[in-house]
Amino acid sequence: MVPKPMCLKLTDTICFCLLHTEDPVLHLSNYSNVAVSKSFRNVTQYVQEWLPLILMESASNTVGCTNDNFCINNVSINFTSGAIGKFTLSIKLCDERNIELSGIQKEKSINDNEASYTRDTDDFIKYYDWICIKAPFASDSSTSHDANYWIAHGTITGVKKKSLESDKIIVSFKLNPRSGTVPGEISSGNSKYSIEVLKKGNVDGRTEGFIKTLQSSSECLPNQIAIKERVTDLDAEYIEALAEMTLDLHFSPCSSDPLRRYMAANNQKQQEAIDKAMRSRFALIQGPPGTGKTNTGIKLIFLFDQINEKISSQRSHRKRVLFCGPSNKCVDLVARWMLQRMGNYAPKFVRVYGKSLEAKDFPIPGKVFNTPKSLESAYDLRSVSLHHIIRQEGKPHAVEIKEFDEYFKDNCYRPMPKKVKEYQDLIYSASENEITKYNVILCTTDVATNSRLLKHYKYNSLSWMKPACVQNQNV
Repeated sequence: MVPKPMCLKLTDTICFCLLHTEDPVLHLSNYSNVAVSKSFRNVTQYVQEWLPLILMESASNTVGCTNDNFCINNVSINFTSGAIGKFTLSIKLCDERNIELSGIQKEKSINDNEASYTRDTDDFIKYYDWICIKAPFASDSSTSHDANYWIAHGTITGVKKKSLESDKIIVSFKLNPRSGTVPGEISSGNSKYSIEVLKKGNVDGRTEGFIKTLQSSSECLPNQIAIKERVTDLDAEYIEALAEMTLDLHFSPCSSDPLRRYMAANNQKQQEAIDKAMRSRFALIQGPPGTGKTNTGIKLIFLFDQINEKISSQRSHRKRVLFCGPSNKCVDLVARWMLQRMGNYAPKFVRVYGKSLEAKDFPIPGKVFNTPKSLESAYDLRSVSLHHIIRQEGKPHAVEIKEFDEYFKDNCYRPMPKKVKEYQDLIYSASENEITKYNVILCTTDVATNSRLLKHYKYNSLSWMKPACVQNQNV
């Protein structure tokens, strides 16, 4: 047998875990040996078979990626049992170090009078990050090393504020079975631990969160799609409005509308795709490059918006269209084509970027986002980009927002948690007020699962599209 190193200690405060670095699935999650069925009896079976695979992918993506992992040294841990424990962090430390923990609930807890720790989290789909815990303990051997290390891995299970008035938060966790329990020589003393929080990516975490909510969801459509049940028919109101429409949009350039370019009529396959999408709650449109998927998507945006306009005359509120794509590049293309080709036919739309790209245009002190240098919001789309629109002259909060921007710049973007909190609250209020003025929202799938966006559709159904997938939900 050959000893296998578990960690690499560079300094007294820097110690790398080699276990989850080499095999993140084994130590953070678990390998699944169950094949996914071709059909499912119910949603419970679907979740039981898919969730382990999603967690495997999430663990694999966590190591070696650009997530905001962080490490905190000299932390006291209270183990309530061999594998369950909790530790305390100060809100000031979290603000100063830009520490954000996933899975933070916004509601007040009914247990122990604990209030949720909210900060500026956006998520309402709950998921938690992985953790790696390291602690030295005295060695009985006569080697030259000062200590051995106990290393364990687990999952955060809750983040709560200690009390309504407290500036401390309590982070609960559970160790994975493979990690065993904390050794007695560590737990019985006043040991200090090094805790590394391994952040799940937004896409991985939200996918996990959505899968977990399927069993308790009151929405029929996601469950029907998951287990391949027959999708519920459209309501009579929608069908009546649809019967009065021509399901195409084509025109030639117009001298009185210089932005309007040529838009060709649908070919047979494109028309079949549009007919199917408009008459179904869920439709999948596929095709190789150059077959007109983007053009078809733009026409569907227009047609769904027309349907919403017709129905709104009979309702107290107007439905909206949410168009989302897997990357900023493809969503920017759709926005650009709508601006450059549709002219006066273009519905009233807004482009919503994620926080990381917004921060490239307007940096936030103390906030660092791991975004590729080449990735940025499109300059030619600033007139329809939400984070630029709220700064336009005449907008309710524009003057105050610009004053913050100048103040941050004058102070070289040094950390200032209190000012940043005021700024973020202001941006949130301005965005919330502005986004309700638009009938079509364009964003990535990552941004589309953000509660700050979805909350505006509490009383509106969504039309959901990707370059190869169209969903029109009408309840």
